[in-house]
Amino acid sequence: MVSSMRRSQDESETRAVNTTTTTVSAVLLHSFFQEAAKAMNELNYNDNDSSSVLSLLEQRRALLHVQQTCLERVVDNFDGVTVEEVQETLQLPIHDPSLEQALEEMTAAARSAFARLVVQRELTSPSEVLKKDEELLRSDIIEFCGLCKAFVRLPEIQDYLIQQDDELVLYGEQVPNHHTHGRRLFPHDRLELVQRLYLRALGYNDDFATVELKRIMSSPDHYQDTELHAIFGNAVADMRTALNNATYDVQQSQLNDFQHGGVTRVVSVSYSEQDNNTIPPRTESIHQHHREDTTSTTTTTSIDTSSKIASLEQSLLARVLQMEEEERQQMLQTAKEAQTKMTHELQQLPPGPERIQYMTTSISQETQELLLTYKLWTGLLARNGGQPPQMR
Repeated sequence: MVSSMRRSQDESETRAVNTTTTTVSAVLLHSFFQEAAKAMNELNYNDNDSSSVLSLLEQRRALLHVQQTCLERVVDNFDGVTVEEVQETLQLPIHDPSLEQALEEMTAAARSAFARLVVQRELTSPSEVLKKDEELLRSDIIEFCGLCKAFVRLPEIQDYLIQQDDELVLYGEQVPNHHTHGRRLFPHDRLELVQRLYLRALGYNDDFATVELKRIMSSPDHYQDTELHAIFGNAVADMRTALNNATYDVQQSQLNDFQHGGVTRVVSVSYSEQDNNTIPPRTESIHQHHREDTTSTTTTTSIDTSSKIASLEQSLLARVLQMEEEERQQMLQTAKEAQTKMTHELQQLPPGPERIQYMTTSISQETQELLLTYKLWTGLLARNGGQPPQMR
């Protein structure tokens, strides 16, 4: 949010600010960033409050007002400086690493607050569909991607994705699930439901917008808009990470007890090359699955794909956990070399269709599974403080 108050300056202006900035100014800025971040982290939508914001534009304005109020409160505690002077300073580049970090934390808090408030409002006061069966605007797609990137990082959303209860409750409100036809919901289902809330918040019919989003992102013309392609790809990557983590937590809840000594028990999971329920057909490679996810994270196709991937990941992880240490280390070294080779070859190709073709046709099924196993193992180590699990 503060980025809206910043503008580029010439070198002489930057030097002037750098030479006049005092220690007190740095302390003031730290105080402002920290207080504003704290205030936004505590923000919640209150439908009983007549002053509660309704539109997305009003919600943005409300966040800016929170920042402005925090700034005024902090400035009151410092002599010899005005709000206007601080605002002018904020428009210039910040070269202090600690200040940069505090600014980023405040900015992240603003993004999270915005994503949270939109969900809370949609759960209590659903938006009216104003753009029924209309083509998605480019600006709305970018807005949607920003909301998705922010909400998957919220702790409460991460908890929501792994809930095992049949009743879907988020922020104390029932989450609409009429699109799932009463079946048991997995993390990808829950992710889709929140995505639909955002599409409605943008004024669209969520059924139509979901199909339209898939059409736009799978169109060859999409690759010509490199900025939109990158924004959408980054959002999908963040959501994919959240789904991987949530799916792992759900599936492994009975497979490990890292919190009680770091001992892994492999139960009810076996690896078989002939098991069609865990190994997808070779015509549907892992990276084809990934491509489907990037073109539509909210369709039935991607839901089915996510289920196949989750099942495959469970089998591969079970296999590597049961390896002897020497065999495992040899496999991981081979996988690391394959990862380095693939990364190098991808860097030689331009973004877009050529990279997708490479991923879907030039990498064998065996190598794909090797790379996925390496990714799963490194993720397992990260969750266990860098230490491999003990087997019994």
